[in-house]
Amino acid sequence: MKTKIGALVATLAAAASATGAAVWAKRKRGSEARSRKPAKTSARQPAGPGGAESATPSTAAAPSGGGDELTSIKGIGVRSAERLGAMGVTTLAQIAAWSDADIDTVAAQIHVGADRIRREDWVGQARAATGG
Repeated sequence: MKTKIGALVATLAAAASATGAAVWAKRKRGSEARSRKPAKTSARQPAGPGGAESATPSTAAAPSGGGDELTSIKGIGVRSAERLGAMGVTTLAQIAAWSDADIDTVAAQIHVGADRIRREDWVGQARAATGG
């Protein structure tokens, strides 16, 4: 009887091990597929004065070379700077040119409150830093 139970336990352990290995392999394949998924490169913008969709407010004046250190603005941390960079905001001059509508649009896209951007005066700080 003990030998039959031992054989049954061994069979169950082998089956569980094989099933577990298959589950982990499937999870690993799923995470690899997610990591290869391309990131969103553009977000839909509200219509501009002419009725057509406008470009992201700050990307139109983006220089071809590198960008500024956006974290030099009090209130912009590493995460916000990364999100701004992902939407094409790489220079202080771009931030200095934001209108109130631009602030609302950007705030929604980077998950920061527009009131916070205004309270911390990101635009004013950027203007001061660029001499504008």
